[in-house]
Amino acid sequence: MILRRLLIRAYPRVWRNEFGPELAGILAERKLTPALIADILAGAALQHFRHDLWKICALGLALWTSSLLIMAFEGFVDRPVLLWRYFAGQLLLFVAGAWTNLREHSGIWRATAASAKAALVPVAACIVVPSVSMLHYWAGSREIHGHNITYWIWKNFILTVLTAMLFGLAGASFGHFVERIRTTAHPRT
Repeated sequence: MILRRLLIRAYPRVWRNEFGPELAGILAERKLTPALIADILAGAALQHFRHDLWKICALGLALWTSSLLIMAFEGFVDRPVLLWRYFAGQLLLFVAGAWTNLREHSGIWRATAASAKAALVPVAACIVVPSVSMLHYWAGSREIHGHNITYWIWKNFILTVLTAMLFGLAGASFGHFVERIRTTAHPRT
C-alpha cells in the first residue's frame, strides 16, 4: 500500500490531481512487478519534464557543470577556460527563465524562481566540490591569500547564487519582452 502511494506521489501534483485516482485504481488491481514500477517511474519523470520546464534546464546544467568540474580536476581545462565554459552553461538558466515566462505566461518573478530552482543542483555541485577540494588541499593552512578558508567557500557560494539569479532574471525579462511584443503584434480577440 505504501509503495503504491509513493509511486503515485512520484508524479507532479498537477498530474496527480487530474489522473491520480485513476492510477490508484489501476495499481490496486495489478501486481507490482519491477517492470511495472520502472514504467510508472519513467512516466513520472516524463510528466515532470512536461509540467516543470525548468527541470529540463536543470538536468542540462547539472550535466554541463559536472563535466566541467571533472575536466577541471583532471587538468583538461585551465581556470580561464573553465570560467568561460561555466558562464556559457549559465545560458541554460537564461533559457529556463525565458521558456517559463513564454510558455506559462508566469511573469518575471515566477520565471526567475523557476530558473533559480533549475540552478539548485548545479550550484550545489559548484559549491560542495570546490569547498571539499579546498578543505582537503589546504587542510594544514588556516588562510589562503590572507583570508580564512570559510571566506573563500562563502565567496564562491554568494557569487554562484548571484550569477544564477542574474541569468535567470535576464531570461525571464527577455521572455516577458518577447511576450509583450507578441501580444502587441497579434492582439488576442
